[in-house]
Amino acid sequence: MKLSRRDFLRASAITAAAAAAGITKPEMLFASVGIKSFPAGQCRYCAVGCTMIADCEVDATGKVTRVVAIKGDLKSPVNRGVLCTKGFYLHKALMYKDRPKGAYVRKEWIDPKTGKPSLTTSPRVLEGRTTKDPKGLKPSEVDFKDNFVMVSWEDAINFVAHAVEKTVQENGKHSVAYYGSGQLGSEETHIMNKVLKAGGMLANNAIEGQPRTCMASAVVGYLYTFGKDEPYGSYDDIDVPDPDFKRHADTFFIIGNNTAEAHPIPFGRIAAVKSKNPDKIKVIMADPRKTRSGTIADLWLPFATGRDLALINSIAYVITHELDGAKYDIEKGTVDAKWKYLDKKFIERHANFGIHEDVKKTWLLTEYGGLRGAAYDTSHSLGLVRKVYPDLKKKYTSDAEIMKDLYKGFAIFLKFLSDYNPDKISDLIFEGESPLVYDRVTRTWKKISGPEAIRTAAKWYAEGYTTSIWCMGVNQKVQGTWTNASLHMLNLITGKTVKPGRHSFSFTGQPNACGGIRAPGALCHALPYGRVVANPLHRAAVEKIWGDRAASYLKKRAVSQTEITAETAKIKIHDKPGPHTQEMFRRLAAGQIKVQFISCVNPGQSLAYSWPYRQAMGAAKKGQAWPLTVTLEAFPTSTTMVSDVVLGASSWFEKEFIFGNLERRYQVIKQVIEPYGNTMADHTIFAMIMRRLEEKGLVPKGHISQFWPEKYDGKDWMKTTIDAAKTKEWNREFSSNIWEEMMALSGGTGYNFTGMNRKVLLDRNHGFRIPFPVDVHTDTTLKASVTSHIILTKILTLY
Repeated sequence: MKLSRRDFLRASAITAAAAAAGITKPEMLFASVGIKSFPAGQCRYCAVGCTMIADCEVDATGKVTRVVAIKGDLKSPVNRGVLCTKGFYLHKALMYKDRPKGAYVRKEWIDPKTGKPSLTTSPRVLEGRTTKDPKGLKPSEVDFKDNFVMVSWEDAINFVAHAVEKTVQENGKHSVAYYGSGQLGSEETHIMNKVLKAGGMLANNAIEGQPRTCMASAVVGYLYTFGKDEPYGSYDDIDVPDPDFKRHADTFFIIGNNTAEAHPIPFGRIAAVKSKNPDKIKVIMADPRKTRSGTIADLWLPFATGRDLALINSIAYVITHELDGAKYDIEKGTVDAKWKYLDKKFIERHANFGIHEDVKKTWLLTEYGGLRGAAYDTSHSLGLVRKVYPDLKKKYTSDAEIMKDLYKGFAIFLKFLSDYNPDKISDLIFEGESPLVYDRVTRTWKKISGPEAIRTAAKWYAEGYTTSIWCMGVNQKVQGTWTNASLHMLNLITGKTVKPGRHSFSFTGQPNACGGIRAPGALCHALPYGRVVANPLHRAAVEKIWGDRAASYLKKRAVSQTEITAETAKIKIHDKPGPHTQEMFRRLAAGQIKVQFISCVNPGQSLAYSWPYRQAMGAAKKGQAWPLTVTLEAFPTSTTMVSDVVLGASSWFEKEFIFGNLERRYQVIKQVIEPYGNTMADHTIFAMIMRRLEEKGLVPKGHISQFWPEKYDGKDWMKTTIDAAKTKEWNREFSSNIWEEMMALSGGTGYNFTGMNRKVLLDRNHGFRIPFPVDVHTDTTLKASVTSHIILTKILTLY
């Protein structure tokens, strides 16, 4: 039966009343209208990672026929039952009527004699005809309806695999590339990462994701400072008193982030803490604009656009030179201070000082040819002289020598800060705008001088349990990496880091940017879990895991040892990083990349200076099949308008996969309802293409086919897979097999989640934070830390 919204709201009200009356199973009240609740896992929008419940209409057999509403999971320590507006209406987006219902190709690719897509005999190749629309003159929905035809999944998979085979044979492995997204499940991205990193004739490292363009500054800032990407604390820092210290954060420094609108759930937690103790909790808002986030602020620092580095350094000057009275001697390598706010013990144990002595901005002109022509890149690396105190590469003979070097670096750093006295620099920082301080007695904002505002912010920062929070306002700028590192610096010199309530916390945009792209190394320079392409030891470690797993699979398939040895020898990671995002599309525009895969991202609209790339993707040359753009999508977009193939992808609660949020919490998104139309999960589509390429000899045997559940792994695997792709059984078994490999790759790294098997994750809708080593299952101390949602400090010290 169909349930109207009015009936649903009425039933919900009855349920709430029943709960208030003490009825423990109010879902029984829905029996007559066929409504049942299902755990759904993490929201698919931002990286906050709110956990959700799907209320669904079910038929007499219990099958879900429609998702009626989405609500927050009351048990989730992330959102505690609360959702923002986007989350509440998530199911509405997936009900969009013009979604692709299966596999499609542009009609000019169809050979009129066979009715199948062809790389040689289609009008697209023979006549150079195309309906692709780089100018975007029609709505994407109209273009999709008018110019695409649905084909069978078998034909689509074979067509794409043939295209990859053809271009590799004609143009080499660097003619294939993939651009993905932090909105894909971790297992989905892993398929393409594994193939383009070590997939035999496709091993070219030409894999990138949208987090490159939104989070590169944060990534490099964390790596530069801590040697590991991703925030190290958790939401608990905001408002959960630590069992040992009995405190949470009481000072929040928010910069480059309108948290109230961009990340409303954690903002609500900050606001709740502030409302409970408005005099003790301090909120410093550093932003050129007045925003909704400022409604809970005590101090507004309206720095001029681009002056955030100067502001941060000025705050550091006040803490070091004024509050702590630091005196230094570079030659002697000494620093004297009160050490009231500067954390001497923490600095000596954990800090070193990297000094850039000669930084020059340089513009590099690269000739690409093709539609892209020439492009300029800005660089700060040429002529860069950088010294580190103490230097990990230097051989020291004593602890005293190490300390002298440490304090020499500290002294140079203090000298650098001497240029940032607020009395001298505040006019530059604020450019005539007056900072404001909130007077709680009169409930009014009052003007305050620039120097006084900086000194107030520095004192609050130094005295409090401080958590600093930022997002794209800091990240997406030329100085973004340095600004990230400088924000970490404030927390490091004051010892307010890797401790409960004290955290330098970069907020992420895409829901799985951390768990699906950054941590698993799905970028052109990276390898899974903190490893990099350029390091031969890292390459060897990953190759061994992948090789051993492929060998084990092939052995079960009764493949001879000679063939196993030959196939696993092909699992070699290309030793040079591939093209980063902009470089990838420049190569596409220059005609160097012939087959471009795109999934769950819209570069036709979101790329910087996208026009030449739209032109390139929209091109067609008589007598050639290139360029060929293959897009996996759930909606018509600006990118499908310049795509040749659109493979209809199922979305969010239509498949099973894992997301990792910005506090390193991994959650399973469960399949609640059958996929829309004849769509399939991205992981299944990717894997079928790559398994077909295994059969063609381009990808090592067993490299991808090892993920197939045994019952689907026969000679007719493609037909069997297509028939099963809509089922919960297939989605769970297939994605779980991929996850097993990702767990193995995490072992022995700072990301270690070898204990986070699928059963553990399914037991809790809101999942767990990493690290989560296998020891968690046997070590009662570690287990207690994880299950009570405490920051994993004890595990972090072990791994």
